[in-house]
This record gives sequence, C-alpha cells and structure tokens, in this order.
Amino acid sequence: MSKRTTMVLGGIAVAMLAYILFFERGTLSTGELEARRGRVIETFVRARVTRLEITAGETHVVLVRAEDEGEETLDTLGVGDWSLEAPVHAPADGESVDGLVSSLEWLDARHTLEGISTEDRHRFGFDEPRATVAFTVAGESHELIVGGDDPRGEGLYVTLDTGDTAWICGRDLMEALQHDADYFRNKELFRHFRIRDARHVELTNADTHAVLERANNEDGQAGPWRLTDPVHAFARAAAVDGVLQVLTHARATRFLSEEPEADLAAPTRELRIERAPAEAGATGDDADRSPMRLRVIGPCPDHADEVVAVVNDGPVVCVLSSDLEALDTDLEHLRETRLVSTPDDRVDTITLAHGETSFTLRRTEGGWRIGADADTRDADDDAVAELMHGLRAQEAQEFQPSTEDALTAHGIGAPTAVVTITRTDDAAAEIVTFGATDAVGVWVRRGDEEQIARFDRAAQALVLESAIAFRRRQLADRSADDATEVRITRGTDTEVVTHEDDGWHVSAPSAMVADDASVRDVARAVGSLEAVRFVADAPTTAHGLDHPRYVVTVHFAAPHADEHGEEDEGEDDDDAHEEGPVDLVVHVGADTDGGAFATFGDDEAVFVVASGLVDALARPLASRDLLAIPSGGIAALAITGPNGRVALREEGDHWVTDLGQAASGPTTALFDQLASLHASGVEPYGTAMPTPVITIESTARTGGDVTRIEIGPVVNGGEAAAYRLARITGAPVVFRIPDQAATAFADYHP
Repeated sequence: MSKRTTMVLGGIAVAMLAYILFFERGTLSTGELEARRGRVIETFVRARVTRLEITAGETHVVLVRAEDEGEETLDTLGVGDWSLEAPVHAPADGESVDGLVSSLEWLDARHTLEGISTEDRHRFGFDEPRATVAFTVAGESHELIVGGDDPRGEGLYVTLDTGDTAWICGRDLMEALQHDADYFRNKELFRHFRIRDARHVELTNADTHAVLERANNEDGQAGPWRLTDPVHAFARAAAVDGVLQVLTHARATRFLSEEPEADLAAPTRELRIERAPAEAGATGDDADRSPMRLRVIGPCPDHADEVVAVVNDGPVVCVLSSDLEALDTDLEHLRETRLVSTPDDRVDTITLAHGETSFTLRRTEGGWRIGADADTRDADDDAVAELMHGLRAQEAQEFQPSTEDALTAHGIGAPTAVVTITRTDDAAAEIVTFGATDAVGVWVRRGDEEQIARFDRAAQALVLESAIAFRRRQLADRSADDATEVRITRGTDTEVVTHEDDGWHVSAPSAMVADDASVRDVARAVGSLEAVRFVADAPTTAHGLDHPRYVVTVHFAAPHADEHGEEDEGEDDDDAHEEGPVDLVVHVGADTDGGAFATFGDDEAVFVVASGLVDALARPLASRDLLAIPSGGIAALAITGPNGRVALREEGDHWVTDLGQAASGPTTALFDQLASLHASGVEPYGTAMPTPVITIESTARTGGDVTRIEIGPVVNGGEAAAYRLARITGAPVVFRIPDQAATAFADYHP
C-alpha cells in the first residue's frame, strides 16, 4: 500500500469520526434504539438523558444534568451530575434520581392499545393527566403522560407525546413520580468538604468556645492540631476529626427554607471552618475554599429527635440530633492529654535518652532493630508495642503555662529523659522532655507546646529503660525433635539423659528409664527459649548466677532430612533448620517475679526465664512408671502394712496364702493396681524418704530377684489431693503417688 493511499484512508477515517462527533452527536444511534426495543419509552437511553421535568398535582420538579467538561467522546456523551433547577437551584441526590430514571428506563406495558382516538385520550384521562414527565434525550424533547386507572384494575393509562398509542402500566410508576423536590435534593450539608483541608476551626456550644489551628509543616504537609483559645496547647487529633466529621456525615432530613429568617433564635451550637488554599490549577468545587459555617438553632418542629440547622447562609434544614452530638464536646476532650499520640503503625523510630544512655529503636521490613544502621541487633516487637501502649496510656494530671520560670522550676531545662518519636508519614516528630519529679508525679513538656503537664511517675519509668529491655525475647529456635541429650546440673550433681532408639534414658547419676514427656518439655522449652523480659546487661550478685541453681544443656543434632533430601521442619520455622548441631546452655539463678534470673550461652545479658522451665529443672527426669511391676513376671508377693503382713505365692493357676487359696477378685485387682502404679510426680534428688508404713516385696519368676517398694505416710497436699512418697529398688529417686493407690495395697484382704 502506497504512502498516498494510507494518507487518503486516514483522512477518510478522520472525516467519519468528525461526522459521528459533530453531526450525529445529537441523535440516538441505531444500536441504542435496538437495545431498547419493546420498552414503553424506546428513546429513553439513560446515558443520553439531560433533563427531567415532573408535574404531579401541585408538585413541579425540574432536574437537569450537566455534561462532562472538556472534549466529548462517544463514551462520555451525556454523563454528568444531576441538579435541581426548580423549584430551587440545588444539587440533586444521585441515588434518588437514579431510582426515577430506572423507573422510566425499564417501564413495561401490561397491554398496548394501538390507534387510540381523541375520545380515547379523553376517556383515558390524558386531557387532565395525573402526572407528566417531560424529558430530553440526545437533544430531543418528549413527554410521558400518565392518565387515569384502567377500569379492570390492571394499572394506569400511559401515552407518549401526542401519539396514537397508549399503554397500561403498573401503578408503581406513580410511586416513582409522587415525590416533592426535597426527595430529589442532595441531603449532604457540605458536599465537597474534606477533613484534610481544614486549617482553622472555631467551635461554640453551651459550655465551650474553642479555636483550633493547623499549620503546614516546612514540607507543606499539615501539622498537628493546636488549641489557640482559650488555652495554647496540643489538641487531640481524633477529637478534632470527630467534630469535623459532622460536616461529612450529617444529612438534612427535611428542608425548611432557603434563607435564614431574621427572627431565628440564637444558635445553641456553632461551627466555623476555614480551609487551606486550593492547589494550583484546581477548578470548580476543588477551587472553592470559602469558609464553612454550621449553626444549630433549636428543636425541629414536630420532630423531637431532630434540630434546626443553618448551612452557611442557607438553607435552613432539620438534622438528626444524634448526627450533631460531636458538637457538644468540651475543652478537656479537645485537648490532647496523652503523653504521646502517634499510633503504632505510624512510628518509624523511637529514641530514648537519659543520663549517659541513648539508643534508638528503628522499624525495618523485618521488624524492630536496636541501634544505629551500622550496628544493630534484633529488638522485640512486643516490647516496642508495650512501650508505645504504655506511653499513650499515660494521661496528664495537671497543666501549667510553659513560662521560663515554670520550665526552670520543674526541671525541663535540665531534663531527666527525652523521648523522640519520628513517623513514617509526613507528620512532625513527637518530642517529649521529662523534667523533675515531685511527690505526685513528673513534669513533662511535649514538643514546643505552650503548656507543661504533670504525669504519673510511671510515665518516667517507661523511658528510663536501657536498650537491654528491648532485646528480642526469642533466644532460640530449634525443634525438640532434634534434641539428643539433656544435661542438668543441680549444684554439684549432674543428671544426664540421652535419646536412644526406644526413647529417653537417664544415664547419670543412675541408669533408669526417663519420662519422655518431661524430657521433651525441657528440650522444647530450651529449643524455643523466650525471655519473659531482659533485666541487665551483665549479672550481679542479686541475680544468683555466680553459683547458678541449675545449668541445663541440650544438644540438638542437625535437622533431619526427609527422603527427598529436604529438612524436616518439625515444630518450628525454616530459620531453625539452617543451623547445624549445637549445644544450647541456660544458667538459672535466683527466683524473681514471673520466673528466675538466667543467662543464655556465652551472652552475659540477664533475663527472666519462665517459671515453667525452672520447675521442670528442679525434679529428676525419671519415668513416672518405674514403680509399676507387671504381674506376669511375679512369682511371689508380700505386703506389709498397718493390718499386718500378707504373703502370696503362685501355685498353678491360683494365688495362695498359708491359709489357702486367695480370693480371685480382690487379688486380680491388687495385681492390676501394681502393674499400673503411676507416680503423680518426682521429688528432687536427695529428698529423704520417710519411714515406710507400707512395704511391697515382689519376687521375680525368673532369677528370684526381689524388688522392694516402700510407701510412706499420708502427706496433706493442701489445695491438691493428699499423696504419699514412695521409692523402688534400683531407682535413686523418690516419687509421689496418690493416697488412693497406696490405700488399695494397705486394704488388701486375700
């Protein structure tokens, strides 16, 4: 194809487009008409309707729609905002107009009457119509006429223009038309108000007159709200937003007049707002930055839950009283009384400085870090959240003007601590300076606020922490599945437990079966070790770590790989399985609130380890089933107790005593009790065994070895159930057993 041909075809395309845009713009396309075939108003194409005029009885409403500004295209012809033209000039409610337009757009006929005569038009009520709807579509005007009722009760007579066709349509058409102008009027009091544009607020109610200002920062962004009258102080942003939201949320319930009457009562509440200048190039509503004013006058006539309000210089409307409740706020609610106000999700850095200590907590993509960019370590996210929560929870007890004398008298000039919080957004940093304490609290200045405030001493305690308090509390991350040895040193004694093919076994101080659940609890606690809190950078005598009560070492092998060569994730996350074999060591010292002081590995930082691990380390890890003796291996059994001695021996299929065959039922129950004897706990190594009151001697069927179980007297368990202490031959530990189990042996009668 030649260049000349291409140019010719391009010219033809441009000419066709020009024809469509400039010659057919005022007409409906064939496609638009075809899509509406079969409807009563086939020309009623929603996007092309620009005017609606409704007359029904004494109601006369005119609605117009402004076309979009700028160059029109086929896709945007006729699209714009609806407004009322009569009986008042006002913005229209899009949803209400949309309901009317939908009723006309989808109007269906139940019957069609062709070729109606002049007499028919009179009989159908078209000479004195019940309602008319004049509408303009694509520049052409039409009129829908609604006549009387169909005598058969099927609906209403409807015709279009002066044509010879009538339709019977549903009565719901009249429901859509019988609305006054207020129904179609936009109910928003201030349609184009945006809270972020407000810069000056003046609120007056029965108890308060407050003026608030919000200046722009150096970067042009809005700064914090400040009270400028009757006091100079920081304002609570949420409270100010609550007042401003009245303008965005309140809706007119009814319109009383377009202009305030001279005899209207004085306002009970008044809100005046000035806005920031419009951005360069703004047009229309975006360029309008005129002041806004809302006055609340008094009760709305005949509507107890509504009040009369005046919007700017008119209209006068009624509004639900509940929509204006925020205007009743007082000065104390508007004033910022919290120590800090930055929400967690807006905090970027927190710097704490006191004495010679200064450190920064910094938010990163991976979580919080402590220190400068070049030298940081993980911080605990929960600890940072607790700090911010604690700071925000502190409320001022008293305010004073921040005069030079007051700053000096209350130690603000020589601060005991300074907190600086920078934000992730463009808002200014919060700087809190702590001064001197007195018998009641601590004096503080927030930024350059023209007030100083006294807070509870707890506020100062929050910021006098060292960096250690914010260290990451998760200290280890290994799976208990990979533990192969647990070694617990208690004073001069060491207990060693190793994992073998058939489970865990104690190898020192004496060989015995270990309690799998107890060992696994220790391995899990050490493998996922988490500090309750950090307390010091290094131990002191008070921590009891010079000679620790317990030292627990758990050896973790490299994570197991599955048959595909992938590491088994066990119970923990992926990071734990990038490490090889390791010994994790915890030193446990003196008790404290919530647990005991401890250190981890070679790190001297002192933290509090949870009491659950401390309790688990105090007791041997021996199996609680060591007292159980299976009946199948017993050749003879002797029980000595408060009721004397009973000796049983096996003869054939029966158990007998010196007096004859023992009763089957009680004897079977006795041996079942012995085979299932389970300790409820294990006492620490070295616990003295009291003088036994029950002794059970079992002679093995093979080898004739005698196993001896000794059971002491009843011990009152306090709130817990009563128990007895017991021990068995070959196990250097003392067990606790339920008193009920011991009683079963003492009460046995053959």
